[in-house]
Amino acid sequence: MDRALRALGLVLLPLLGLCLPLLLAEGVLRAVPALLPTVIRVQQASRDTVAPLFQEEPTLGWRGQPNGHGRVPTDAGEIPASQNALGYRGEMYPEDKPAGVWRVVFLGDSNTWGWGVADGEEFPLLTEQRLRASSPNVQVLNFALPSFGTDQEYLTYVNVARRYHPDLVVLVFFAGNDFADNISEYNPDGTRGKPHFVLDNGELRLIPTPTAAGSGPRGGKRSPSSGLSSLVNELKESSLTLAVARVELAYLKGQSSAGGADANRSRTLDYQQDGPAVTEALLKRLDADVRADGAQLVVALLPPPRDIQLQVGPRQPGGQPQSVLTWACGLGLSVVDLSPAVAAADQEAGTAWRGTVAGPHLNPVANRKVADLLAGLVSPAATTRSSGCP
Repeated sequence: MDRALRALGLVLLPLLGLCLPLLLAEGVLRAVPALLPTVIRVQQASRDTVAPLFQEEPTLGWRGQPNGHGRVPTDAGEIPASQNALGYRGEMYPEDKPAGVWRVVFLGDSNTWGWGVADGEEFPLLTEQRLRASSPNVQVLNFALPSFGTDQEYLTYVNVARRYHPDLVVLVFFAGNDFADNISEYNPDGTRGKPHFVLDNGELRLIPTPTAAGSGPRGGKRSPSSGLSSLVNELKESSLTLAVARVELAYLKGQSSAGGADANRSRTLDYQQDGPAVTEALLKRLDADVRADGAQLVVALLPPPRDIQLQVGPRQPGGQPQSVLTWACGLGLSVVDLSPAVAAADQEAGTAWRGTVAGPHLNPVANRKVADLLAGLVSPAATTRSSGCP
């Protein structure tokens, strides 16, 4: 009996020595959520508040839940958000465009979707209101979705938006993370796979969503299980300590999700490896498709917060890095620099950004300023659709 107890002690003591620190770490993380990495806070918050707004979709990676209602956690509290019958924010119009209507389509990510602002405060809808003051026959449709990159925005145009026969397509490019999104096969928090493109001998080649819908490297679907196996799976899914460990290991391996603005902070992007080459090819293909449909593309460049400094490396060795704006203006497309609108919001409200569980996003003042700037450039009467390029 004594021998058995000693043997049991030899097994249990090391286990206790391992488990107690883990339990302590778990308790601290649950007591102080601010210690958690952003991607984990997004996952935790989205389980009850944001998740009802979205669903898996194999062609695009994910889509909006039709008639979905949810709440976005921000530093101003939880902001209600709702979507129309197609799963997007704002007004929805029939596919067939009536004669005499000027139709504008917006493509973009969470800033264009209106992450952290209430229904009616998102700048595509505000742009429509401003345009209608002088042109009642204007219709604006917002096909943006959170975490989308230019790759998914292009696929949204091809598979959805072009059916609505736009006269003008405005793609809002967020320099803070779109380069990285365009070379990633998962969404920023790694829970959902997404399609993306690669350059193959200078030509874009589509890589479909890498796994079954909803099966990212963390939080994927599980096969039914029971007993101890089921308990272990539940503990693995709910443990914050293990979640932090996964994020840190991914970072050390160089495989962390590249969607967050922190991934690009204060750096010069390698033209071939970090996204600019693929992004340029995507924008030019979108421009060709939009023109073939008889419409015009405008690329609206949204700068990141002021503490993120990005440059685009040279296309060829030996060249000089350039600002994102200079890079965009060199693409031969219609480009609108949204920096003046952001600066005006900074001046009026102290900042253009609202803290959210997914990082800083445009606040209501900034959305109004962006709409003010865009309204004069996307109007059917506008004589130019570019601003800010040298």
